[in-house]
Amino acid sequence: ESFCRNPKPGGFVLRRAARIYPGLVTNGLVIAFVLGPIVTTLPLAQYVADPKLHAFLGEYATLWPGPLSLPGVLFADTTVGNLVNGAFWTLIFEVMMYATVLILGVARLLRLETAIALLVVGIVAIWWDERWSLAWLGYLRGWLWMLSHFAAGMVMYFARGRIAFRWCWTLPALALMVLTSQLGEFITFFSLSCGYLTIYAAQAS
Repeated sequence: ESFCRNPKPGGFVLRRAARIYPGLVTNGLVIAFVLGPIVTTLPLAQYVADPKLHAFLGEYATLWPGPLSLPGVLFADTTVGNLVNGAFWTLIFEVMMYATVLILGVARLLRLETAIALLVVGIVAIWWDERWSLAWLGYLRGWLWMLSHFAAGMVMYFARGRIAFRWCWTLPALALMVLTSQLGEFITFFSLSCGYLTIYAAQAS
């Protein structure tokens, strides 16, 4: 919607950066210099001077998906016990989705047919990766895993006015969610059932 409303690449990039970086900078500084010193096992001076802290700040600024950790910080003695901000890894793929919109917008391909094609590609990619790994694709693998979820929102935007968000249509969506869960394909088709239910819930009030 942002690009369609104002299809200028420079303005789109600035709006996307304004969406991410003010909150990101605040969040990163609070984690590094407020929460970190509270929970670290290191003395404060040693914590602040530790190269891991500087690495954390650099990784945060560049949206490196991690796993991110802070010096002397261990929440639990598990494989993810040193993980800081577990949801952070999704940001790089959000930016990749913005880049996808930008490329499609410049190419004048931002339309319903393209969104449906991306939705199908995303669903097929998840189905394929669960059977034959796409790990060799690197970051592109993460982009493909997120693609159907993002594309579902694109489809609903381009089909606005044609998709009815009524309680009666939540029943088939719920049925699809249960069915795909029983078939072991919940994540594969998550964007279809839960995408609709999410926007329905958002519009219900």
